Amino acid sequence: MIVESIIQAVCCGLMIFCLGRQSENTLLFVLRATTNGILRVAYLYTGEVYPSNIKSTALGFCSSVARIGGMITPYIAQVVTNHSDKIGLGIYVFASLLLALTAGLLPIDTNGVPIPQSLDELHLRVQHKRKSFIIKATDSTALLSTNVPVYSPTV
Repeated sequence: MIVESIIQAVCCGLMIFCLGRQSENTLLFVLRATTNGILRVAYLYTGEVYPSNIKSTALGFCSSVARIGGMITPYIAQVVTNHSDKIGLGIYVFASLLLALTAGLLPIDTNGVPIPQSLDELHLRVQHKRKSFIIKATDSTALLSTNVPVYSPTV
């Protein structure tokens, strides 16, 4: 998601300085492809990170936020860009960079880890991730001397 968001920001930034119709169409194609990829990854991530008992609520909330974005986009595309193309594209660049930043801050890696069955298990994973990040950032040998609970998934 981070790479796709950065690609989106670059494409929107290049559209501000776009010289021809062919390059504009190419950039729009790349933007649509990366947007589609980001939405697919977001739905997969949301389904894997939330516990089974609140998964439908979490997916519904994410879908609602996406629909709000879908309602705001025509306003930006028609009203704001009629005033200034640079302002409209600047909003998209800002949104793409904000998405890249927030995607980088996601606390849980779901690769090879079973889906959590309760909110308590999810909180333990997030706390373990934060503690191990803080320990790694301060001192790499501190992990051996502290009693950090280690999450080990059962396979």
